Amino acid sequence: QLILSKDLVKTEGHNYVTLSYCWGSANDTARTTKQNIAQRLKAISIGNLPKTIQDTIRVMRALGVKFLWVDALCIVQVQEGSNKDWERELRNMGKIYRHSVLTIAASGAKSSEGGLFHLRRAARWPVENYYLENDDEAHEPGGTGGLLKPSLPIWELAVNRSALARRGWVLQEQMLASRTLFWTQDGLFWRCAELTASEYEEEMEKRHRLPTLQALAQDIVEFETTRRTRSVWTKLLEEFSQKMLTVATDRLPAVEGLGTDVSRLTGKKMVKGIWSHNLVHELAWMADFMSSKPARLPNMPSWSWASVDAKL
Repeated sequence: QLILSKDLVKTEGHNYVTLSYCWGSANDTARTTKQNIAQRLKAISIGNLPKTIQDTIRVMRALGVKFLWVDALCIVQVQEGSNKDWERELRNMGKIYRHSVLTIAASGAKSSEGGLFHLRRAARWPVENYYLENDDEAHEPGGTGGLLKPSLPIWELAVNRSALARRGWVLQEQMLASRTLFWTQDGLFWRCAELTASEYEEEMEKRHRLPTLQALAQDIVEFETTRRTRSVWTKLLEEFSQKMLTVATDRLPAVEGLGTDVSRLTGKKMVKGIWSHNLVHELAWMADFMSSKPARLPNMPSWSWASVDAKL
């Protein structure tokens, strides 16, 4: 059932899991609307929910966590017109992902019907290093040979090039999350403030990591005193502008929660996606006219990068 956040303070130990996933058309059954919210406050039929959400419930129960936050379930959805519930929760995104005990990222699913669990036939067989010897020199001092190591799934392909990674909202979700467990088609991958790992490697190279929220905040404060040509924020925006949004006008909202959290840490003000203390640098954005024809978005000032639907 749906639990109102104001009622959680009355319960003891309300750890919760957040879900990052691709919606797709199958997600219609997950939507909470003005028409079904009264019933959902009493009970929700798990069998009617998309497979990804059902699998997530199985995982959180196995972890002993009672509560789950999913955007489609926990934010009232409307077909048209203003949505005050969505606008309010948008400002709380940082708090929602930061305070969750874990974010589950359904990286291996192109839609909410794809689920978390994927059949990996090759994983049934053990792998080990294999040493090749030159038969003619095998028993001679200094004989040559070669060591063959198994090719293991890598972060770049399994996580960064997954269907989920192409989704616009995921950049904010992953940066705001305290810790994330990625369920990919190649296995489990993990990222938190201290460690990037997988079920194959206890520790992976840090080059796969997004900047931490604290590092981003520090760069935003200190950038104006450096001689660098690009800030961490503008680099993130370039990456974000290449991702997909179902609703083009979500361009600014999809990073607004991130901006709210950075403002909280720095005391700086973000106006329409631009940091007001860094105007000279951040107003110098440019849309990539070579890759596509930028589409002008409504209700957004032309000086903001969020006013065009195009790669920056």
